[in-house]
Amino acid sequence: PFSATTTIGALMWLLGLPRRCGYDAGPPAGRVTRILLIGLFLGTLFPFVAPEIFQLAYRPDQPFAGAGLPVVLSFFLHGGLLHGVGNAAFLILFGDEVEEELGGGRFAALIFLSDLVGTAAQTILMGGDLPLVGASAGVSGALTAYVVLSPRIPGQFWLTMSAPWLLAVWVGFQLLGLWLDPGSVAFVAHLGGGVTGVLVALRIDRDEAPPGGRHCLGPHAECEHRARPKN
Repeated sequence: PFSATTTIGALMWLLGLPRRCGYDAGPPAGRVTRILLIGLFLGTLFPFVAPEIFQLAYRPDQPFAGAGLPVVLSFFLHGGLLHGVGNAAFLILFGDEVEEELGGGRFAALIFLSDLVGTAAQTILMGGDLPLVGASAGVSGALTAYVVLSPRIPGQFWLTMSAPWLLAVWVGFQLLGLWLDPGSVAFVAHLGGGVTGVLVALRIDRDEAPPGGRHCLGPHAECEHRARPKN
């Protein structure tokens, strides 16, 4: 039988996997984003060499073990190449823009607060004794913060949609996955991280205009160049 991950992956492929386009195509500029990407790269590959590293990862049935270090380790560890590459892709797409808007310090705080809240939500609501690994909750916080900070920048699957609709589609994917297969993927953690991103972004008092690039989601989307406002 198809798992929730397979089903959602197929839906995203039909709608068009995210890609970066426009004025800012290329490597991420944010220092924190680059550091996180290096960590995700190492955390994705290292388990292939030493799979026993998962024994040190965070487990919901032992929430206070290791004085919080397992939570940090689990953020970088990933359960496979698709898992790691997917989180890295969304971090590049949305996290780099949010870091430029917030600054490195506040962006790092957003990522790890989203991860912490998502982990707590998964622990309280779902429990379990398997390692909880991946940066998805933190990346979800970056994605939803992007939507709040840049609500007028459109995204595209096969159809053009505004950022709030993009958020609605993302939430729908999470709820669908939770309904289809609540045990194998931490969808509650994704939602917890996403809610955190929204709440944090809503409290930010911004003096600058929102990021000026346009992100296109879809293999056949037409991208328009829009220069970033200059101070």
